[in-house]
Amino acid sequence: MQVSMPVSVASILDSLEAKYPVLKGTIREHETHKRRPFLRFFACGEDISLEPPDQHLPDGIGSGKEPLLVVGAIAGG
Repeated sequence: MQVSMPVSVASILDSLEAKYPVLKGTIREHETHKRRPFLRFFACGEDISLEPPDQHLPDGIGSGKEPLLVVGAIAGG
């Protein structure tokens, strides 16, 4: 999958949704592109969920050596 540079969460999700249109609206809101509740983003072992989506990711993500993880959070009592 080709991702536009510089690599960010937004550019990765743009590429992912372009390749797999059925994912539109499942990871981020249709209109606002804000992260959906109960989803977390992790890069290089760090929780980056609250960072701006256009913030540049570490070089390891861009080179493919490290994954960007999208993890569903579990809530309940």
